[in-house]
Amino acid sequence: MAEPHRVRNEQSRRRLIAVAHRVAASSSVRETAEGWSPSTILGHLAHWDRFVLARWHHANRTGSVLPVVLPDLLTGLVNEAAAPQWAALSPAAAATAVIEAAEAVDHFIAGLSADVVATIGADGRWALVDRSLHRIPHLDEIERGWVQSAGR
Repeated sequence: MAEPHRVRNEQSRRRLIAVAHRVAASSSVRETAEGWSPSTILGHLAHWDRFVLARWHHANRTGSVLPVVLPDLLTGLVNEAAAPQWAALSPAAAATAVIEAAEAVDHFIAGLSADVVATIGADGRWALVDRSLHRIPHLDEIERGWVQSAGR
């Protein structure tokens, strides 16, 4: 039986792919309260999936069991600085980027040993192995935009 985080990653990746294709094909989706378009959100998700993967690769290169810890302030600053670049992505480019990033990080995470996953869990850093924790709220946000747009 697959570990729960692998199942959640697969389910959230399938949903992400469906939403990404819908974003790429659509031109009428409302921005979020923060002013982020669906393309911006997909760019954000692609960035953080790639960054999680880069952190895992860095841990492997340096012989660390766990990826480096990022202070909350840093993640907020990265989002603030990168949002204009994510917003500049076309829907198709954002869709391609997010799908490629999700597939790459999920593939890597699927290869982690049960011991490493247990260590991550003991450290309380589940988002490093369960990417659904980051994806689902953003996918909900995109889909709420469609519901709001349809209700105009």
